[in-house]
Amino acid sequence: NINEIDDSSSHSSFVVVAQIKDFFKRISQAGSPYIVLTAGDTTGSGSFLIMDNQESSVYSDFGEKIKKKQIVIISGKTSRSGGSCFVRNIKPVDTEILMKPKRAVRSA
Repeated sequence: NINEIDDSSSHSSFVVVAQIKDFFKRISQAGSPYIVLTAGDTTGSGSFLIMDNQESSVYSDFGEKIKKKQIVIISGKTSRSGGSCFVRNIKPVDTEILMKPKRAVRSA
């Protein structure tokens, strides 16, 4: 849960399931695109940074698919600088429930 991320030490790994509350896209001074994402669960909300780096291409893979109210699984590392968490991977959770209608059975 997100409260546990806030209580963890710097550079700790985390995995959390959360709902995207808000996000904004920016360009760094070095010219690299990034996203600041606010996501929450039942315990609170947190700030997450999504960008490409040597370890992953999270921004390239997910940056254009992001939507508010989307449920996602976020994994990454914490950082004490700025209080944000750096995202290594983000995966949308398919919340659409598909149901197959039952065929009506007639009794004779």
